[in-house]
Amino acid sequence: MEDNEQRRLIALLHELEGRLCGAAVEELIRLLRSPHFHALTPEQIRSVAEYATIEIEGERYFERAFSPGKEASSSLALAQRIGRDEVLEDLLNLRTSFFEAA
Repeated sequence: MEDNEQRRLIALLHELEGRLCGAAVEELIRLLRSPHFHALTPEQIRSVAEYATIEIEGERYFERAFSPGKEASSSLALAQRIGRDEVLEDLLNLRTSFFEAA
């Protein structure tokens, strides 16, 4: 991936993350850290956008409805595109900022 494209996608990720609630961030982190991330399908990403629970290899994710479902699903799609580790690190930093703001 070109450097400009990578920067554009990371900027998009930051914009999406700004709309996520704490519970959605936690669930994204849980999925990105899990060994199930590799099996995530485009259909499951769309299901998250539609506020549906997904199941990957017997593990359920997003069981509660999250108001920012589209942002969460977009974050998952970006993790597949720019890399799980990059997005996970970003979400961990966001989670830390939630606690610092409290």
